[in-house]
Parts: sequence; structure tokens; C-alpha cells
Amino acid sequence: AQSVPYFRLLGGQSYSKIGQKQTITFSPNYWKTNIANNDLISSLLIGLSAGARVSLSTCLETEVGVGYYQLQSMTPSGKVYQYSTPDFYNMNYHYAILHRSLMLEGKLLTRYASIYHPYISVAIGISRNHSYAYQETPFQDYAVPDPAFTSATQTSMSYAVGFGLDIDI
Repeated sequence: AQSVPYFRLLGGQSYSKIGQKQTITFSPNYWKTNIANNDLISSLLIGLSAGARVSLSTCLETEVGVGYYQLQSMTPSGKVYQYSTPDFYNMNYHYAILHRSLMLEGKLLTRYASIYHPYISVAIGISRNHSYAYQETPFQDYAVPDPAFTSATQTSMSYAVGFGLDIDI
């Protein structure tokens, strides 16, 4: 079995629905609920991966490697309901999220007409979401925004499954 190193740079577009309803309690007498817009957010995806391609037979190959992927910063937004009621809807909010992933990847490819390689792929790794720049914007003169959080980071396990077509250039 012959092993050939590979290096891949990729780019594309990602579409995500971000946000959920969240109630924040400041004291027993004051709380608010953030209502996410749940709009479809588009962002640029860039990635780098490297590894080895191994020929298993004349028409079957496998790739094993490591990949790093990052999405362009996304900006979710929504409504702020003070005291968790629409009667006190006086502000909107927005913030930014930066998403990064580090993945161990595997791919099984076939060969068709020598330059086309239909494939299936799997990956497992870790993802990190970093949220920052939270801001509330009042649209009533009497509404006072609450202090914003500075930033937060959440790390979790991630996976990917896919299929596609590689074309030799």
C-alpha cells in the first residue's frame, strides 16, 4: 500500500440558526428574557487539513488526517423582555460568536475515470465557540441597558459525516 501526503485548503459558506430563549436573573426583584430571532445566519468557512492518502486497491483509497476549521464571526440578535414579559420589550440585543474546530478525519474514496473520486467521510474532534461583544440597544428613552458580559467560551465534542466528489487538478 502506497502512502502519499496531502494538504488541503478549503473555503465555503455555512448557514446556521443560532440562539435560544434565555432568562437571566439579576436579583429576586429583577430578571429579563432574551428572545433569539433564530434567523438563518450566513458566514464564510475556511479550513486546512493534512494527512496521508493510502491506496487500498486499484479503485479504492483512504485518507486519514487532521483538520482545522473556522467560521467567520457571526452576529446573532434578538429582543430583550425585561421581567420576562413582552409588555416590557424596550431593547434589542446582539453579540458575536467565533466558531473553531479541530478534527481527526477519515475518508474512503473510489476512483472513477481516473480523476474523479466519489467519497464518504467521518470526523471527530473538539469545537470551541467564543462569544463576545454583547450589547443591548434601547429604543425607548427610559430603558437602561444592563451591564454586558465581556466574553464566554464553550468547548464541546463535535463530529461530522459527509459525502462528495474530489476532482484531481
